[in-house]
Amino acid sequence: MCDIKPGSIFMRTNNIIFVMFLCLMMANSSINADQHEFVEVEENAEEEAIIQADIVLIGASYLHHWELEKLSCASVYNVGIDGNQSTDMKNRFNQDAVALKPKGVVIWGFINDLHSQPKEDIAQTVSQIKNNFKLMVEQARRNDVVPVLVTEVTIAESKSLKWQFMSWLGELRGKQSYQKFINSNVMSINKWLREYASDNNLTILDFEQLLINDEGSRLDIYAQADGSHLTKSAYRLINRFARRILLKELIDGHNFCL
Repeated sequence: MCDIKPGSIFMRTNNIIFVMFLCLMMANSSINADQHEFVEVEENAEEEAIIQADIVLIGASYLHHWELEKLSCASVYNVGIDGNQSTDMKNRFNQDAVALKPKGVVIWGFINDLHSQPKEDIAQTVSQIKNNFKLMVEQARRNDVVPVLVTEVTIAESKSLKWQFMSWLGELRGKQSYQKFINSNVMSINKWLREYASDNNLTILDFEQLLINDEGSRLDIYAQADGSHLTKSAYRLINRFARRILLKELIDGHNFCL
C-alpha cells in the first residue's frame, strides 16, 4: 500500500497554487513595467518632437534667465543651465543646440570659469575659454547653424558688508580686489571675442558695454545684491538691444523667415 501521510496532497496542492499565483503576479508586473516604459518612451518622443527652434540660446545662469521672445517668424528656445562653465556648454553643444536643427545659435557665458578656477591657473583658464568658444563656433558652422557670440558682463561690488570689508582689506594690503580680478579678465576675454568675431565674420552682442560704468564695473542698477546676477532693468535693456541686432543680422541678413 502507498504510504500517504494525512494532509500531504492538500499541502502539495496549496504549494502548486501558491507558485502559480506568484508566476501570474510576476508576469503581470512585467507587463505593467513594459507598458509604463513604453508610455514614457512615447511621451519623451512626443516631447522631443515638440521642441523646434529657429534660434537656440545656450549659456549659464545669465542666459538661462533671459526671456527673449519670438523674433519675427523665428522661434527661440533657451537651453541655459545655471552654474555652467564654458566647458559644460561645449560638451552639451551638439545635444542641446545642434540637435534641435536651429538656423542660429546664441552663445553666452564664461564667467563661472573665472569664479571656479584658482587665480594661479588664470592663464590656463583663459586659454580653455577661448578654445571652447572656437569649438562651438566651428561645430555650429559645420552644421549650417549661424553662431552669434555675446560678450560677458562684468560684476558690481556686492552690497554685503563682508564683501566690502574684504575688498577694502585687500586693497589696503596692496592686493587686487576679487571684483577687479574678475572684471579685468572678463574685459580681456571680451576684447578677444570682439576680435575673433571680426576676423571670422560673426555677429556679436556686446552686452558688456551696455551695463558698465567708467571703471568697467557693472552699474548698480543692473546688478542684484550679490553683485553678479542681473536685474529686471538689465534684462529689459539687453532685450531691446539684442532684438534690434538679431532682427537685422539673422532675420534679415540670413533670411531666416524665407
